[in-house]
Amino acid sequence: FLFSLTLFILNVWKQRLPKTMLVLSNTIAVLLCMAAAFSFLFLINQRFVKKQGQQKWASRTENTLIHGNSKYAFGIDVSHYNGIIDWPTVKRSKHPIKFVFVRTTMGKNGIDYRYKTNLRGAEKEGFLVGTYHYFRPNENFTEQFENFKQHAIVERGHMYPVLDIEQPSKLGNANLVKGLKNWLQLAEKEYGVKPIIYTGRHFYNT
Repeated sequence: FLFSLTLFILNVWKQRLPKTMLVLSNTIAVLLCMAAAFSFLFLINQRFVKKQGQQKWASRTENTLIHGNSKYAFGIDVSHYNGIIDWPTVKRSKHPIKFVFVRTTMGKNGIDYRYKTNLRGAEKEGFLVGTYHYFRPNENFTEQFENFKQHAIVERGHMYPVLDIEQPSKLGNANLVKGLKNWLQLAEKEYGVKPIIYTGRHFYNT
């Protein structure tokens, strides 16, 4: 931009540059100015969106109806979709959160890149932690378990391993149930405990 501006000034005031150089310098200057303007507007918009989002979340109040009088233990599940989690803030929640399940793997080759960070962050704040695998119904169950086994951290004091199933198989329900059972049996043999199935009621019933 400064280069183009210098050429423009020299050409206007000194009349020493050819016309083509003036056109070129002006064109470059205009394009750079437009790029700078768009960049500035984008940054302003991002700050506005961020501020609006912060105000939106700050204006929400927690639903504390479950707090205090329930016979159930409450927990959450997290994955990289939750971004960077401020675990001390989670710990201060008015909800009676006791445990955190952290996604480890997905299918036969997917790995949640925030798994270890989330697991250790939750542990540091005193939550009971567990690890879960997102089951892809159309991929080989043995390869899925091997993926989980390779990356999962299952230690004494952790909650039992979890299998998250949310989607039907294109090969039918019978094949899905068979694959799930096989995954669970492999996990039970490996860890010596019966794993937990994590799903929705509607999915389970249908």
